Amino acid sequence: MPLTVKQIDNANPKNKPYKLFDTDGLYLYVLQLGKKVWRFKYKFNGKECLNTFDKYLNINLEEARQRRNEYLSMIAKGINSAQAKNIS
Repeated sequence: MPLTVKQIDNANPKNKPYKLFDTDGLYLYVLQLGKKVWRFKYKFNGKECLNTFDKYLNINLEEARQRRNEYLSMIAKGINSAQAKNIS
């Protein structure tokens, strides 16, 4: 089930970092001090890869989904989004 803005805003820090999953590899990583960071997990050439986008305050849910979709499009074309991250 996709994340909502309300779920993100209500995500409070815990004793350990935790993940709030959206869809298609996108999730919000909530750290102990309350920092919330967007991450995108995917496979490329059989290897698991991870991209960190930015803090939730800098990129909202809609923007994070747009970026994920751009990366999924690149991956479908055979471009590793971790390498493309340096371009964007």
